[in-house]
Amino acid sequence: MTEFPSDDDSSRPNFLQLDNDASLHKKLCSMLGRVPLLQSFEHDEIEHLAHYCSAYKVASSVKIFEEGARSTFMCLLIEGHVVLMKAGKQLATVREGRTMGEMSMLDGLPYSATAISAVETKFILISRKQFDLLEQEYPRIAIKLLHAIGKLMSIRLRETTNLLVDRL
Repeated sequence: MTEFPSDDDSSRPNFLQLDNDASLHKKLCSMLGRVPLLQSFEHDEIEHLAHYCSAYKVASSVKIFEEGARSTFMCLLIEGHVVLMKAGKQLATVREGRTMGEMSMLDGLPYSATAISAVETKFILISRKQFDLLEQEYPRIAIKLLHAIGKLMSIRLRETTNLLVDRL
């Protein structure tokens, strides 16, 4: 394991990069293939996308990102689960196969909640820098990823709207 690289603003000392051996690409492809966000992706698209991702592990109770912090990465949870907190209140639990941090990866604005690992957690990280490279080299895959994220955000907005209406 190596520490999280410091080539962008998502550097975190408690993030341990999964060993970058010859089998990592295959493992990344397998992990990405299990993420519901990417269910419409073909095998070759997953293969290309994996080159722009990194896999990490954190111990229990580690802040993955903090409400109000500026950073530009999203996470795809592979193992474990993460609690999302806002103003000290638990908003949700993000489980395996789900994503978090998409808005900040896209718009660069501060995170709207704090994400804390509830148990040892493994995730795939896509930074804005990695996404921009994907966009330059494989624009069709980048557009497909943006479409999937947009659809996910639309569903979440509808769910949030329904919850808000129910409380009024």
